[in-house]
Amino acid sequence: MALIRIDLSGSLCIEKKCTEVIFNDTTGIKYTPCTCDRNSQGYGLTGGIELNDVTSANLNIYFPGITTPIVFDFTILNSVIVAATLTDLNSNVTDILSLLESTEFPLTNFNVTRDYGAILPEISDGLFTWDYTITGVTIIEGFYYTTSGEKLSGCKNDCCISNSYVDLDLSCGCLDDKLDKILKSEVFMQAAYYATDMRENTKAIAFLNLSKDICESNCKNC
Repeated sequence: MALIRIDLSGSLCIEKKCTEVIFNDTTGIKYTPCTCDRNSQGYGLTGGIELNDVTSANLNIYFPGITTPIVFDFTILNSVIVAATLTDLNSNVTDILSLLESTEFPLTNFNVTRDYGAILPEISDGLFTWDYTITGVTIIEGFYYTTSGEKLSGCKNDCCISNSYVDLDLSCGCLDDKLDKILKSEVFMQAAYYATDMRENTKAIAFLNLSKDICESNCKNC
């Protein structure tokens, strides 16, 4: 009898004023009366895999405008990460096990941009993409599951918009023009976020760039 596939899922967040990129395995586990993190298609699914069946995980993070990923590889035993490496853009491999904030699997609040002793790209505005894979074996068969997603980073442009509001001079004759630019920039920035949610990535980048162009003349250093 073939395994029933779990609903493997994840999320990427940009936090602490664009200084941290955080990944979470959001698959969850099958509902039990004692479980808060519920997912009827999660780990422990009847006929599917258990957490302890997972023996490895791989996370690839593509920073905006970069086609080569930052690669994290994890070896897992009984839901504990026992080996972990980071491969940077130059294919340099760094052992990061001792630097992990937690060795518990699944990945929770995993800090992609923590200081692991490797050089990482700067966090810039644009589209982050990621793919996440788990592998392992059950008493029935081996498995290989993967999922992917994206996250739009607009922190610097959001900062530009916020500072442009603060910078408004009520005595200036160009107030209406400046306010009009701010509002348009804000609308296009929201459109970029909505487009990302709908996986309309080309539109998202176009909206982001338009918002940045409009805001640029009003933006202070962020």
